[in-house]
Amino acid sequence: MFTRCLLPNNRLIGPLLNRSSQFTTSQTTNLSGVLEQLMLPQHANAMGNVHGGSTLSLMDQAGFLLASRYSSSPAISASIDQVDFLAPMYIGNVARCEANITFTSPRSIEVQCIVSAEDIVKKTRVVTNRAFISYVNKDSKTQSVIGVPQLDIQKNPEIAEVYLQGRRRYELRKAEIQKSKKLEAFIGPNFSNITESLYLTLPSDAHTENIVHGGVILKLIDTYAAVAAARFAKNWSVTASLDFTSFLVPIKVGNLLHIRSRVDYASSKAMVVGVEVSTEDVLTGERELTTCSRLTFVSLDPVTKKVQTLPSFSVSSAEEMQRFESARLYHESRRVKSTRHG
Repeated sequence: MFTRCLLPNNRLIGPLLNRSSQFTTSQTTNLSGVLEQLMLPQHANAMGNVHGGSTLSLMDQAGFLLASRYSSSPAISASIDQVDFLAPMYIGNVARCEANITFTSPRSIEVQCIVSAEDIVKKTRVVTNRAFISYVNKDSKTQSVIGVPQLDIQKNPEIAEVYLQGRRRYELRKAEIQKSKKLEAFIGPNFSNITESLYLTLPSDAHTENIVHGGVILKLIDTYAAVAAARFAKNWSVTASLDFTSFLVPIKVGNLLHIRSRVDYASSKAMVVGVEVSTEDVLTGERELTTCSRLTFVSLDPVTKKVQTLPSFSVSSAEEMQRFESARLYHESRRVKSTRHG
């Protein structure tokens, strides 16, 4: 089965087809999809490479399309697992996102996204990102989360191992989301070196249910984390990874986003940036914490593109020291995981 799909604003066009040999029955024809996009100057960061946020947004749009088609209902981003940026992507490359549904719980859909960059002149392709994104569906009237169609592994035993791996991720994800729900605004009002910004959500940021795409939020998170990193490093920096990120409440068109970011930890070569996003109803003034995330950045020499040594990091309060230690442990644990899988 081969169909072409068109995403909002007519910019992202790509084929949807059954690309995996694991999904061969009629029930699984909507379990895989491909989305391609030519990367243009509008997708660049300050260094001229493709903005990490542009890649994250592409992944979410591919996942949204696939999850929505599978469930026959507009999907809403619930969370994204850790994303590593494995290789740079350049302007003029064709970004290709291959999406596969790998697990369903009673009320959520897991989509694996693998992004690669194609150099159409050299005819080469390199994988740049991998991630798992979780989606839910909501009743348009009550806004309550509703059930989704379930993968039938009895009829498709070839996907059993993929499904079991997805179940393990699902259990870990539930624990992470519960932690997120207990968070308060974690960047204190007296913290130093905070980057703050406001963003008014508009119809162009949303899908048909007037809910803002998770990819829009991810791009904003990456953008303002990059600003905080650049201010600290005194040089533009690039995204190395995005930590597990959950979307605690849906963001609606017309909401005002408050985005705060700061560098919490820096080694000689890498920075850990914390970001929080809260949403405000501009008519009532009510605010809710929407998302908390951590990103790792490195600073590159603008000419040689080699990783630069960072300035020394200092803290000015017990609260900042607590965040410093938390971010340091996070960074060290990531290094251990990278070593094990490298």
